[in-house]
Amino acid sequence: MLSRPGEVVGIDLGTTSSAVAVVLGGEPEMVPDEAGRTTMPSLVDIELGLTGHMAVGTSAVGSTKRLIGRSYADVKESAAVRALFGKALAPAEDGSAVVGACSPVAAASALLERLLDVSEAACGVRASKAVLTVPAHFTEPQRAAMRLAAERAGLAKCRLLEEPVAAALAYGVRLKDEDELVMVFDLGGGTLDVSLLRVGRGTAEVLSSAGEPWLGGDDFDLAIAKHISSVHVLVEQVGGGLARRVDERSPLVRQLARLLKERCTVVKVAEEPLPMGLSFGETGASEGGREGGEAVATPTHVSLSRAALEAACADLLGAMRRPVIEACTQAQVALPGAARGAASRASTTSLAGKLARAPSLRGLRINTVLRVGAASRMPAVGRLLEALVGVPCPIGELPPEHAVALGAAVQAGVLEGSIEQLDVFNPLEAALIRGIGSGAGQRTQRERTGVPSGSRKNGRKQRRSSL
Repeated sequence: MLSRPGEVVGIDLGTTSSAVAVVLGGEPEMVPDEAGRTTMPSLVDIELGLTGHMAVGTSAVGSTKRLIGRSYADVKESAAVRALFGKALAPAEDGSAVVGACSPVAAASALLERLLDVSEAACGVRASKAVLTVPAHFTEPQRAAMRLAAERAGLAKCRLLEEPVAAALAYGVRLKDEDELVMVFDLGGGTLDVSLLRVGRGTAEVLSSAGEPWLGGDDFDLAIAKHISSVHVLVEQVGGGLARRVDERSPLVRQLARLLKERCTVVKVAEEPLPMGLSFGETGASEGGREGGEAVATPTHVSLSRAALEAACADLLGAMRRPVIEACTQAQVALPGAARGAASRASTTSLAGKLARAPSLRGLRINTVLRVGAASRMPAVGRLLEALVGVPCPIGELPPEHAVALGAAVQAGVLEGSIEQLDVFNPLEAALIRGIGSGAGQRTQRERTGVPSGSRKNGRKQRRSSL
């Protein structure tokens, strides 16, 4: 029995932004809020009971997904986490990490409730089931914490789906008659996941996955904020006519950095007004520095060039190479640009050099790169991927901010029967299916993604499970 549209939803609960999608007429669709926005900031003000856009400008807490399911002893080792949360980061009685009065599970639950409100307002029915996405390398405690948040948000049933797989499903649902080798480069707010999948003709075969659990868009914001603070003297009023200098740890400076980062994806020099509450100190100067030995004041705006952004984030951009190379190594897929930039002496013996010289270790070449997550829009990310993979890596028809939520909705549709002929397999299962051709019998559900078997093109009905 098919569910009514909106009874089962796909949710991308992201570190910096979140979204919800449903299947309508056999196609996944984003669900907009009352203002027509299809994503919302992952902000929660527990004391005021505000979430998303309504929490902007308050003392709301964001990026709590970086803490969920992790111990305080674990997260305090991350310099980025310490910079993001400052003194508000503390241990709870059970050893988990909290931010002031806000626990990561409580924040996730509040965000999920808001997304369910948005879906109910648009679809006319409150969702009781959901496919909720998580980073590929989330641990079991982190997954358990997400399930607990879903339960507290009122979801009767929740299925977890890895984010790179979700993006591949959103793309693969359009491939009817051909196979493609797809790299999913998922740069979220707090993590980087790189996965290779063979997608098409009703299947998505997961070949490999690699990542950086402490590298995400937040880290770029912090690097840009540090650059801004080194170029400008920014102050805030503290009362009594006194001003206090602020640095990259200030939420206002990080907000400014994020806006400049987003703007630099479309222009070479971005300019943003100072956030309310900040002003320039007496020695504040523009990015260009000094002219004729005197400070060049910028009264109301801060500018940032794309070149300066990339210089400030050079170490972060360089750290992205390893997961790409590792994912291709696991899948035995040649990566033509893997050795570029390495010293010629080292590249002759390095793993990257061997991978670059391999003509095609499995007879496969990457056809498509899906850039997922808002931070993946940075032009430097596209250039890095093109240099490594050897194929163009533009932002395609699938918006990076929507891909994961749409893929979650696709799986929800598969589970409930509104979308046919799309299954996910691990390499062994896929090899068996492809080996015996279209007359395959009963197939095994992939344990971690939980995508069950559906109908095949030969009309032979398979076992189907539901949420």
